[in-house]
Amino acid sequence: MKHIALLASAGSGKTFTLSVRYIALVLNNANINDIVALTFTKKAVNEMKERITNVFLNLENKEAELKQLEQLLKLNKEEILKLRNKYLKNFKEDELRIYTFDSFFSKILRLFASYEGLSVDSELIDYLDIKKEFINSLNHQEAVQLIKDLKNFNMSLGDFLNWLENLYLNYTGKKNITKIAFVNPYEVFLNIKQYLFNINKKVDEWLNEINSLNELLKSSILDTTKKNLLKALENEIFATYHNELSKSVANYYAYLEQEQLNHCFSYLDKFTQIAKKIHKEENILSFSDVALYVHKILQNKDLKELFYFRLNSNLSHLLIDEFQDTSVIQYEIIKPIVEEIVSGIGINDKEKSFFYVGDKKQSIYSFRGAKQEVFDLFYKNPAYNITLQNLDTNYRSKKAIVSFVNNTFSKLYDEYYPQLTASNEEGKVSKIFTEDYLIDTYKKLISLLKNNVNLEDICILTRDNKNANEIAEFLNSHNINTNVNNSTLLVSKMSVRVLIEFAKYCIFEDEIYSFFVKSVLNKSYEKIKIDIRKNAYEIYNEIIEHLNIQKDEYILEFLNDISNCSDFLSTLYNKNTTKTSNKDNNGLNIMTIHKSKGLQFEHLICIHIDKKALHDTGLKIEYDFKNATWYGFKKEKKENLELRKKYQKDYLEKIQLYENTKILDEINTYYVAYTRAISSLCIILEKGAGLNNINYEAIEDEILSDDLLTYKIENNKQITQEKQYEFKNNIPLQNITTKQFYSDEIMLGNAFHYFCELSDFTQDSYDKCFEIVCNKFTQVDKNKLNILCNKLLLNKDFLQLIKNSYLIKESNYLHQGKVSRIDLLAINNEQINIIDYKSSFFKKEYEKQIKNYEEFIKKQYPNSTISSYVIFYENNDFQIKKV
Repeated sequence: MKHIALLASAGSGKTFTLSVRYIALVLNNANINDIVALTFTKKAVNEMKERITNVFLNLENKEAELKQLEQLLKLNKEEILKLRNKYLKNFKEDELRIYTFDSFFSKILRLFASYEGLSVDSELIDYLDIKKEFINSLNHQEAVQLIKDLKNFNMSLGDFLNWLENLYLNYTGKKNITKIAFVNPYEVFLNIKQYLFNINKKVDEWLNEINSLNELLKSSILDTTKKNLLKALENEIFATYHNELSKSVANYYAYLEQEQLNHCFSYLDKFTQIAKKIHKEENILSFSDVALYVHKILQNKDLKELFYFRLNSNLSHLLIDEFQDTSVIQYEIIKPIVEEIVSGIGINDKEKSFFYVGDKKQSIYSFRGAKQEVFDLFYKNPAYNITLQNLDTNYRSKKAIVSFVNNTFSKLYDEYYPQLTASNEEGKVSKIFTEDYLIDTYKKLISLLKNNVNLEDICILTRDNKNANEIAEFLNSHNINTNVNNSTLLVSKMSVRVLIEFAKYCIFEDEIYSFFVKSVLNKSYEKIKIDIRKNAYEIYNEIIEHLNIQKDEYILEFLNDISNCSDFLSTLYNKNTTKTSNKDNNGLNIMTIHKSKGLQFEHLICIHIDKKALHDTGLKIEYDFKNATWYGFKKEKKENLELRKKYQKDYLEKIQLYENTKILDEINTYYVAYTRAISSLCIILEKGAGLNNINYEAIEDEILSDDLLTYKIENNKQITQEKQYEFKNNIPLQNITTKQFYSDEIMLGNAFHYFCELSDFTQDSYDKCFEIVCNKFTQVDKNKLNILCNKLLLNKDFLQLIKNSYLIKESNYLHQGKVSRIDLLAINNEQINIIDYKSSFFKKEYEKQIKNYEEFIKKQYPNSTISSYVIFYENNDFQIKKV
């Protein structure tokens, strides 16, 4: 099969095409073990495996896939299905080799780890913080020098460390720093000073003020925007010597740049040495470290030949998804593999093929090291014989949106392929110029709700988290539930709350935090000494080890979120920085544009608020793909920038390339934003905001009546809110059926359940439990809750059921393929009481529910006596019914 580079614009069905390509290879007699597919996330790996498996096993029912396969294989439907049946047994038995880049590189490293002095069983983790060790390794003199360098680099310490780490994780070992000889501009000035005088009084005044190099660099004599200087430059002799002086100053700045780059790469060397020491002494690697070692191995000629010999025997077909997000180090590892594949027939006359898919317009992760230009490097190289193909139809968006995107971005990209529209429906694109974006966002939202649009089908996109949180806070105050960044707060997840509450206990020594941890884990824990000078990631790992709890998906996401956080104390209360993806929430989605990539929404509201230009001066390090080397430059402040651009052609080229990349990144961000919409796109923007070169005036105005502000949303009527009882012992949290509430009564019931979860059912703990519950359920009717909780603790029959018993609360179990939760187990020797409490009247369906609990418990405790009870609230008191 041909080597293909596939351009897949937004909504064009790239996952469909990639899965069909994979199946075509199998049906074309490719060994499944010879096919490798790479993508970037575990989620994408799972989705790809599921898609390919589902299509292959149910191919007879997949008309679209069959049609595509007919074109690829030049066979009819019956012939294709016959081939599928022929290879079905092998397909079911063989493992699909679909990996993330990280896991693929890890497999390579394990083959050659010993050559780098590494253990084949090194522990692999998502993130390894070298920055702290780097800082601790500096002696006094080095620390002072770093402070000076940071001023020259125009960076804070935190920004520099993040920048240095990113460079380390992509550094391929070659750099190119232009050597500049030092020439003192002040000495040049002294030599030519006499030829600059007597042109005009103002210029003479400036010249007389220059008595040192610093005064020269700050002098107006170099500022060509000054009218007096422009007048003086009309004199040929003055202009000649002024040009000589300006050139020497430009050269001086280039010399300083060279020195700063040398310092920068010396810091990189030190950072690398520290990392390698940790890798070998502690036998631990991050996935990003793995890529560095794999790249180094492939630079060894002998190992490279051995690697390709092994590779030839089990990799004939390579497929790569989202190629525009590839980083430098990933590209440089993949490049020789691709070259080997496209070079021709391999061992045992196996045919080979390379297929990659992506969209440069959706490359928005340059800040993570992604380089969109890599997409062109393969197919534009004639030696590789790669054919460029384009998916020309948008299957996501309706006509008005596709037309708007085509008309807008065809003017902004040098290469743009207009999309066709699969949908016959019109759709809508509109704009609102706003003076109060919160009010206009609310009005737009209400207009959608009044037209029977479901809240979960709407998404609001913002440029940053600050705007997202402002909108969420405003809408929440108007009784509209929101999922900020399509997420719930990670700190609301029970497992993460345990870590944070225990940290508070250790820091503040307040027993209320200890009580919370005990109520969840059913065990008391001694405080540990926390060194707040350590980074947050390290401290929370110490807490996890002390509490001896499993890292569930929420803890892992929390650790990833704080991995770059040096300020531990900020994690105790800064809830807005720790969020988790949430598939179960049905509220309004609010997220940043970067979070929205890969998603789609029926109705999209994009918010563009006028923002100040980002600070963008300082040292820059970029990669030259043609020469496989790193180079750097300093983006000077405006006056120095213009001076260097005038006299240094290579500097001008570097700046232009950098600026063009920044512009493309900005255009890509807006392209990703607008292409998330399916049926409607509304752009709410302040005058002057949005993307330059887009004519927002030409977009249809949407006029919304102020009457919409009087529209009332009943509390949680149209949306649901999840209950956060999700700490587990041994059952995956994501499998627990989420309990929901739709009214104040059910909110009361959830708050009551939470009280019971925390309480030891004595009056001694009542006040602390009640305070925690009210802090969580801020909207609950506290008087009603107080009555319920007090009456339960005063109910003698209930207290008798739990007397002298070991209590297990909110116990999760898996039975007959379903995960459920028992409110309370009271175990007293061989007697076990199953207790399910309700905050309302008894219903017959409760009996069936508790009988299922009983069936499961009997299997776990076959020698015990099992009794089941429902405690329900009726006639202003709790009643107990034995089931």
